[in-house]
Amino acid sequence: MDKEIAQGWVAAAPAAMALAMALLGLGAWDYHLALAVAPVTAWAAAVAMGRWLRGTAGLAGPAAMVGLGPLAVAAVATWWQPACNVLDSLGLWLLGPVCAGLWGLGVGALAALAPGPRRARGALATLLVAAAVPGAVHFLASPQIYVYLPHTGRIAGALYEDAVAAGWRDVAYRLADLAWTLPVLAVAAQLRTRDQPWSVAGLRRAARADRAVVWAFVTAVAAVAIGLGAAGVQRWRTPRSAFDAALPVAIQVAGPGGVAVTVHGPRGRRWQLPLQQLRDDVAFRHHQLTGWFGHATLDIALYAWPDAASKRAWTGAHRVEMAKPWLRQVHMVLPEYGSTTLTHELAHVFAARWAGNPLGVALGTGWLPDALLIEGVAVAAEWPVRGGLDPHGWARAARLIGKAPPLDGLGSSAAFLRMNPDLAYTLAGSLLRFVGDSCGSAGLARAYGSGKLASACDRPLAEVLRSWANFVDDPTRPQPSAADLERARARFEPAGLFDRPCALAVGRCRDRAGTDHLAGTDRAARDAWLRLLAALPASTERLQAGVVLDAAAADSAAGHAAAATATLQDWLTAQLARPAAAAPNRLTLAAARSVLGDLHWQAGALARAEAAWRDAAQAPVDEGMARTLAVKLHFARLPGAAPLLRHVLCAGGPMARTDPLIEALPTALPGDPVALALHGRRALRFGDPEQGLVALREVLPKLREEHPWMFAEVVRAVGLALAWQGRCAELDGLRPDLAPPALARETKERCKWSAAKPHTGQD
Repeated sequence: MDKEIAQGWVAAAPAAMALAMALLGLGAWDYHLALAVAPVTAWAAAVAMGRWLRGTAGLAGPAAMVGLGPLAVAAVATWWQPACNVLDSLGLWLLGPVCAGLWGLGVGALAALAPGPRRARGALATLLVAAAVPGAVHFLASPQIYVYLPHTGRIAGALYEDAVAAGWRDVAYRLADLAWTLPVLAVAAQLRTRDQPWSVAGLRRAARADRAVVWAFVTAVAAVAIGLGAAGVQRWRTPRSAFDAALPVAIQVAGPGGVAVTVHGPRGRRWQLPLQQLRDDVAFRHHQLTGWFGHATLDIALYAWPDAASKRAWTGAHRVEMAKPWLRQVHMVLPEYGSTTLTHELAHVFAARWAGNPLGVALGTGWLPDALLIEGVAVAAEWPVRGGLDPHGWARAARLIGKAPPLDGLGSSAAFLRMNPDLAYTLAGSLLRFVGDSCGSAGLARAYGSGKLASACDRPLAEVLRSWANFVDDPTRPQPSAADLERARARFEPAGLFDRPCALAVGRCRDRAGTDHLAGTDRAARDAWLRLLAALPASTERLQAGVVLDAAAADSAAGHAAAATATLQDWLTAQLARPAAAAPNRLTLAAARSVLGDLHWQAGALARAEAAWRDAAQAPVDEGMARTLAVKLHFARLPGAAPLLRHVLCAGGPMARTDPLIEALPTALPGDPVALALHGRRALRFGDPEQGLVALREVLPKLREEHPWMFAEVVRAVGLALAWQGRCAELDGLRPDLAPPALARETKERCKWSAAKPHTGQD
């Protein structure tokens, strides 16, 4: 009977989790699947342990739940997607399902102390629920994005975080779990092997044995000590006071009727000017959002971190900016003045008033957040214009190239999560903006509060979706150009995170290689990329492109520029020989040519570098890449620009600090308009804004004639600087050159706002 029960446990857990994996799309043997398996393992191990202690089953059941069950699920998962880094995946599974299973054994043993099977089941349910309460309460009350639960290990709160890896803090947390679990299991095993009943009385008798007490004490103390030492400054549950101390500069922004936003920023001379600009930017964005939402939101806390690494260490969110609407908190890397990302994150907090629930977000099925409504409303309020197109324009482009889903699936939060993130945010923002414009802000508020997009308008959702499609497809509206469609293909082509093979392995490799580069150990970065490239399946050519480029750049930085150039050239030649339907898109090829030119320059082949950069510029690249290519072509043959090219503008060079290189440009390249523009641009953000503004305005005429891409960027920078200082008369003379028109309108509005406020510009 024991053997049959054990076999049933071993077979049932993998089968159930494989089915859940197929339904949820969690196909990779990695973090997401481990997270899904862990609570099932914990529960099954607890039940199996209780049966063993009551003598109704053998030891094979608990052992299978801790080891064989999770490993069987991992083996089944490889049928869907491979594990591109077995050690990383194994670490996540050991700290996730396996440790959850060990914890479950301990919980099952405690629950089995209750007299009778019925009370034992009740005790088990109570313990499982109670164990989640401290972590859940802290997640709801603390600025941290992630949370630790014994059932699962770490839960990374950032939805699109693509570099989740096991760290020492995770090990520390699990050691704290094992500090009480292993002694309990040891005592239980001792009683069971002696045929003594597992009861409170038996537990007391076993505790009197010196060996058991000493073993339990030593294990617990050692585990807790190691755990505390490895947990880091942030520990596992960091209070808000620690966050305030980490960002000690607090700046209050007044709003209608009180403090609108308190900006928490880093201390230091470098950050004084950026924080002044952020203070005024926050005031303007708060004013805009108050008008858009129809209500003001006060007492918002904005944590402006100096870099992504600091934000990740304290909050858990690395490449994504985050908001906690129920706490009225925003966490982001200190944004540049005029960034629309600030509007997006503040919009999440403003929308909380519409939600009508304690979490302050749209809840679709009663308790699950509805990502379509949450992000769609934020994008609709932000309304970013990129590459000359607003979200309606990009939605039109997505429909023209066949990347938009069918209309009947567009209103689904599940479909949102499975899409490419850029595409999902764009379509959701376009749709929600249309709904707000056609059905009113009251309709948006109703949909957000109910979690049902269908409740926004007084007509069926299918009709609303058709109306939206007709609106974005309207031929009388500005239509995307052929270049826009090419950019849309490149932007919307990658699969969603859950459908991307080895996505987390690529993200982790990028993180580690970046750390190695900063430390000057580029050889380790190169080796990491090459190992990942060898592990990627042959069917992921489009994913391989980015890995190939990063590997080549790391190889060059490690001192092998010529070899890296030859390898990248061979790869590019092979891609160009592929059929058009199977080859990377033109923007990916342009990125490869740009990096190829960088490596040629690093190897001293100037003519080949210039040819590669010119080839890349022939593609319909975005404005930022076009400007970078133009700057590299301008600087390529200027000896004084070599340090900037080697370390900053061109991939494949050794690490060096950017600030001294920018500061040296006016001396290294006296009178050069591009060098002066880069130096002045830096001064606007981190130096003397008035000096930077004067320098930029002086070089504008020459940039207009010789460097149109740099001219457009400098005009925007000068326009924002004048608007920040409230110099609207001077701004009026610049406005004809500001593009796109949406930027010109907002800059004028921003200038009027700044001029009317007593605290604007430089303090």
